[in-house]
Amino acid sequence: MECLQALVFSIILALVNASNSTEPKISNGYTASRGQFPYLASYQYRGEHFCGCSILNAEWLLTAAHCVDQALNLPREDLQIVAGILKLYDSPPYRQTRQILRQYKHPNYNGGISPNDIGLIRVKTPFNWSNDVNWIALPYENREYEGLAVIAGWGYLRSSYPAPSVHLQYARGGTIRENECNSIVNQYGVAVDIRSICTIGYDAGNETSCKGDSGGPLVYPDYPNRPVQIGVMSWNLSPCGLNRSPSVSTKVSRYIGWIVCRVQNDNVSPSAPCY
Repeated sequence: MECLQALVFSIILALVNASNSTEPKISNGYTASRGQFPYLASYQYRGEHFCGCSILNAEWLLTAAHCVDQALNLPREDLQIVAGILKLYDSPPYRQTRQILRQYKHPNYNGGISPNDIGLIRVKTPFNWSNDVNWIALPYENREYEGLAVIAGWGYLRSSYPAPSVHLQYARGGTIRENECNSIVNQYGVAVDIRSICTIGYDAGNETSCKGDSGGPLVYPDYPNRPVQIGVMSWNLSPCGLNRSPSVSTKVSRYIGWIVCRVQNDNVSPSAPCY
């Protein structure tokens, strides 16, 4: 039933650096293959990747609020969304590039490492569905997910690397409870609450997100019929890639109401308040 609601919700959508100890952003991961993450796209400025995002339907994508914050300070005509690629700077025939119509960040996001780090992007021209470009389902509202999850992105392979990974990377992580996560991150002067999801590297223990992965999806892969996006990658401890270091994502199930409101009001009243 929950998966059905997630699928129905996707159809409805079609219709209608805070401190030196944290990084807003896959380290020790694996190289992705073509078509493995068709819902993942690159948020770019003048052809340079700066954040990830996920395709919700033909016109809308989900990302992090701090990515939108950054983009709102840049000329919109220089921003683009690139989908269907494995390597950032390749131009295969299945690559789809779209210009941005509007961008939103959650109104209660206060910048830096803080809750409500979630945003939306609407593109000017709809995506065309293929094996390389497709949408991801969203979770049932306020549903809690535990267990194995997957992150993917073009972020730095190490904190000290000067540029994002050219080739799409992914890693598996196990979710941990809020108190366990805080027992680690509190030592660095930061905290999480029920609006966040923390994951720890699953295979070797040192797989984390890294700079440039922000805004990309945290995915529950084994849900029946279709993967479900349970989080939006927000931040991790620095340096990335440390053993048993959490990657922190915004919990999408807490923001279904805001997403629906924002999308439904966009054609009628883009300035309508949504929370």
